Amino acid sequence: MFSGLREAVKKFVTGSTSYEKAVEAFIRDLQRELIRSDVNVKIVSDSSTKIKKRALEEKPPPGLSRHDWFIKIVYEELVQLLGGDYEPDVIPKKKPYIIMLVGLQGSGKTTTAAKIAWYYKNRKLKPGLIETDTYRPGAY
Repeated sequence: MFSGLREAVKKFVTGSTSYEKAVEAFIRDLQRELIRSDVNVKIVSDSSTKIKKRALEEKPPPGLSRHDWFIKIVYEELVQLLGGDYEPDVIPKKKPYIIMLVGLQGSGKTTTAAKIAWYYKNRKLKPGLIETDTYRPGAY
């Protein structure tokens, strides 16, 4: 998804078409990338409509080009799409708190376990990781 989005931004910034046409082309590329990434079509439609409306109606602040302003709008809307500043309350109520990660090989379980442990460690808890992968010696 991010490589396609990166290409769309590059095409938008370096394109030689009018601002309105560049916005239209970018929105199409963004929609295509989000749908390829299995984002719900209604969410894609709503987000792209918001981006387009803001890009064409809002004026950039002084000292900022329209292209830079558009990239900022896209960033803000994508952050909103991905949850914004919301931080869930995931501090365990009882101890010990057990989390089991299950998935196919290479799906990111070890990385996710490390990130979860780091999250809890930064909140003054003492996480412990136990692996039970007996068929893969590299996992120990």
